[in-house]
Amino acid sequence: MLLNLLIPEIDAREITFIDKEQHGFAFNEKKCIFDAYVRTASGERVVVEMQYKSEADFLDRVLFYATYPLREQLVSRFRSIQDTLRRWIRGRSREKALSYRLKPVYVVSILNFALRHDAGTVLEDGLVSRYELRERSSGEVMTDALHFVFLELGRMDFGADHPERCRTTLEKLAFSLKYIASLQRRPDEMLEEIFKRLFDAAELAAMDAQTRKKVDKAMTTKIDILQGIQNSYVDGYEAGEKAGVAKGREEGRDITLKLMAKRLRKRGMSEEDIQSILQEEDS
Repeated sequence: MLLNLLIPEIDAREITFIDKEQHGFAFNEKKCIFDAYVRTASGERVVVEMQYKSEADFLDRVLFYATYPLREQLVSRFRSIQDTLRRWIRGRSREKALSYRLKPVYVVSILNFALRHDAGTVLEDGLVSRYELRERSSGEVMTDALHFVFLELGRMDFGADHPERCRTTLEKLAFSLKYIASLQRRPDEMLEEIFKRLFDAAELAAMDAQTRKKVDKAMTTKIDILQGIQNSYVDGYEAGEKAGVAKGREEGRDITLKLMAKRLRKRGMSEEDIQSILQEEDS
């Protein structure tokens, strides 16, 4: 959703996460690690970076990040050139010219500060600034291969106690990203499913390792129980229907409860908990 809001021209419904660790141009260069690196179904590459404090050379660093997904495409293209030349030398391929067209690369930066702009009008929704390669006077686009998008959380002019001031989905998302660490619960103004998932993920990420292990185990047990109940219903009703149409439902219900109890005992559940579940299902 974040990418669709910030880059509406691409379809980010299906994305593939790429290795965040990018190797340098030479063997002795240090590695570069992105916060997130994804590829859309149509081939665009998106680097997502989060920056808490402003740095003097931050924009240069962002430009440097963009060279990695560009180089990744060029390396693939060069290999294609080599393969084509080999086939051409062998007389197996003369048919098509090679294309050097690059798939668009987007560097999305989520900043907890505000960038300096010569004009305030560059901002969209008061939060987003965009940069591309364009001709200086006319604004003509040189290439569609490189884009920079900055979500400037530092431009929010209200605090965590005023979620009602968020008017758009983008503002709600920016508010959540900026203040989620200090909020005790999800604001009532953010009822959409995306925010429920965002706050659930944040709560899970904030847990210590031991607590998270317990939660994961409890969730796995709950899923197993629900799966057992579902299987019991299927098996029970199928068996009940075989007993006859008139008594099928009643007998199916009894068999369902018996099978359910049997499955739960195998999973180690106490008899007290089993009886409690069976009473709820039978009511």
